[in-house]
Amino acid sequence: MWAAFNFILGVIDRHESDFILSFTDGVLHSIDNELGPFDSRGNRTGIRQIIVPVKQNIERFFDDLNRPICIQTLRKGFATGWDKTASRLSELSMFNEKETQFINKQCSFNPSRTLEIFFN
Repeated sequence: MWAAFNFILGVIDRHESDFILSFTDGVLHSIDNELGPFDSRGNRTGIRQIIVPVKQNIERFFDDLNRPICIQTLRKGFATGWDKTASRLSELSMFNEKETQFINKQCSFNPSRTLEIFFN
């Protein structure tokens, strides 16, 4: 779910230490979301800067045997996260106009296509 959240909100700063795997329930959590969607000069970060690090960090938890199951689970979570995030954006009032425009543009992408980019 958080991968969709990161994409829609343009969260970058994806480092290996930004992920925690819960051994209790097997859920991979994303933490430490402090950058994005614009850099310190107000320039928009590229979509590749979001997708590539997220994908690399997710895939390090896969093994060859469980990869298809992991991808299936991630796709389901991404679709659910996309729907939940996009449907509740109107409740978020802390964004400036530029950020709101960015987020609305991100939501206009086809989630199925975005999902394929993340989890092919």
